[in-house]
Amino acid sequence: MKIVSILTIASIPILTFVLSSCKNSVDNPIGDIKFPSSNVSYKEQVQPLFNVGCIYSGCHDQRTPDNGNLSLTNYIDATTDDPGVIIKGNPTNSILIQRIKGQGGLMPPSSPLNENQIQGLTTWIQEGGKNN
Repeated sequence: MKIVSILTIASIPILTFVLSSCKNSVDNPIGDIKFPSSNVSYKEQVQPLFNVGCIYSGCHDQRTPDNGNLSLTNYIDATTDDPGVIIKGNPTNSILIQRIKGQGGLMPPSSPLNENQIQGLTTWIQEGGKNN
């Protein structure tokens, strides 16, 4: 009986870590990122959104191998790590847009993007997915 109690108590921190590993814990809430209707900037809007919504431990950082091999920590990784995630000029077939719209699993899972952010990423890809 003591062993079961010890195992139960010992598993609480592990369970807490697992359940919170892919959760937005950054101080800047994802909802604060606003996109313009055109001329979307990777540096000003896209990467800051990835920073608060995607690249923490357990998700799309460079150190997590089970994230679909997709790192969103910088432009090169985001646009080349996993072909098809971002297809420049083609948001409809870009897996990133499909996921943020909930097709095949919603991303990010803990803090879905708002309509402005979804449209902003779509516009950025439609405009060529530039490193601007």
